This record gives sequence, structure tokens and C-alpha cells, in this order.
Amino acid sequence: MSRSIKNQEITIFMNELFSESATPGGGAAAGVGGALAASLAAMVANLTVNKEKYAEVQKEMEEVLKTAKEYQEKMLFLADADAEAFSLFMSAYGLPKDTEGEKEERTTAIQRACKKAATIPLETAKVAVGIMEITKVVVTKGNPSIVTDGAAAALFARAALRVSAYNVRINLNSIKDANFTVEAKNILEQCENKSEVLEKEIIEATNAVLGV
Repeated sequence: MSRSIKNQEITIFMNELFSESATPGGGAAAGVGGALAASLAAMVANLTVNKEKYAEVQKEMEEVLKTAKEYQEKMLFLADADAEAFSLFMSAYGLPKDTEGEKEERTTAIQRACKKAATIPLETAKVAVGIMEITKVVVTKGNPSIVTDGAAAALFARAALRVSAYNVRINLNSIKDANFTVEAKNILEQCENKSEVLEKEIIEATNAVLGV
């Protein structure tokens, strides 16, 4: 990857995804998708604030804007971190293994890299849930004329979470630390369960506005 995803033009990022390079991959794409979700939630809030009709929710929308910006930045950071974690993983597998000492060092490096590669998407999943929480606020209390943009935010965030869940699990399969694996699985399950409930609530609220 030539430079930070955050500073790339979208076409450059897509071309790198399109290429034969293993990075950036699905995890980085999930981060970008999550950033898009945060941006869409912020758009709905921005089109709600400073309007007399929605004066009662002004403070809530201002808080959404602040939080959405933090989530947007975090997701872009995680997109880059995911690509870096994969590079670390590949470097660990490339270490020499001719002597017993080298084998032990290589195994330790691989385990460390696997934990890193699992931790990044797990964090992406947690941030995705946060984005869905603020999206619920804008969908249920924001300007109803753009409620479908709020629904889009929720679906992008949910997709980012589901992609991240796959990435967490594929890396956990290689980790020998049982305590680490159990804790990560528990956190991931909580994220998945919460996101499922939030998605249902957001879609129901959207459909109510649309009358479907």
C-alpha cells in the first residue's frame, strides 16, 4: 500500500483493492465503509441542526456530530491499522526457522501478529456498534426527509461489523492463547447481538417514516 488510506483519493484506494496485492483487503474496506457510515449519520444530523422545527433535539444532534467525527477518524485509522497488521503477519511467517531458537522466535512472532490481526477488526466491530447507536438517534429524531440516508449509515456500519467479525474469527483460529480467544469471542458476540437489535430498530423506524 503506497500511502495512508485516509489521504488517498477513492479511485486509488479502489485500484489497490482491485490489484494482486493482499493489502489493503477486506478489513481496510470495512474501515472505510464504517467511516462512510459515520459520515452519513453526520449528514442527517447536519440537516437537522439549527432548524426551528427540530429545536428540541438540537443538543442531541450536536452531540451526534461530535461523536460521528470521532468515529469517522477512528474507522480510517483502523483501515490503515488493518493493512499494517497483515504486513506484520506476513513478516512473521517469513522469519527463518532453521534452528530451534529461530523456530521459537518465529512462533512467538506469529502469535503476536495473529493477536494484532484479531484485535484491529474487533475494535472496528466495536466502533461500528457505536455508529449504529448514533444512527438510531438521527433516524428516530432527525429530519425525516433524509431518513433513508440514516438507514444507509446503519447498513454500512452493520456490513463493516460483519466483515470484521469474519476477520476476527479467522485470526482467532491461529491463536493458542485460550484466554485471549475466549475474551475476544465474547466481545465479538456482544457486538453482533447488539448490532442485530439496532439494525432491526433502525429499519423499523425507517419503514415507519416511509409508511411501509
